[in-house]
Amino acid sequence: MDKAKRLFEYISQVFSIGLPEDRDVRKYNAEYFWHADIHTSLQCKIKGFVPQLATADPPGNTWLWVKKEAIPIVPALPEILDGWVEISNNPLQPPQALTNKDAGGLAETFEDDPIRVKELIRYRDIDWNGWEEIAKPIFLANQLYDKLFVLHQRLSIESDKFEI
Repeated sequence: MDKAKRLFEYISQVFSIGLPEDRDVRKYNAEYFWHADIHTSLQCKIKGFVPQLATADPPGNTWLWVKKEAIPIVPALPEILDGWVEISNNPLQPPQALTNKDAGGLAETFEDDPIRVKELIRYRDIDWNGWEEIAKPIFLANQLYDKLFVLHQRLSIESDKFEI
């Protein structure tokens, strides 16, 4: 009984020493968020600490406010471009024309039909650019929201392991 008591006292004293823990932030693949890199919009507001980057301040005493929203639907392609142009829900990737297509054993290039080329230019200039102007700020805010949410989850898990 005496040996067990002394063992627990010894363990207690070892833990009370408070040995320094060597933690390197670089080991955690930490995200860095630079004020100048955050694209402000109606969905993402940041406190104006730097006057040239100031926007409408977020509500209350908040430094950063990000709202996740659904991205609007991409405008439909004109019928003449179906099968020739690839579009994405990512406003950072403009529509791309396929270079060639095999139509019933005959190789055909996109530029073979001048009407198709003009229609793609019209689609990009009017439909795509109008959509991109609305969707890009939402897309960038959603990307930031997702990164912050992953960081939040990781910190929640690590707070159970370490004293933060």
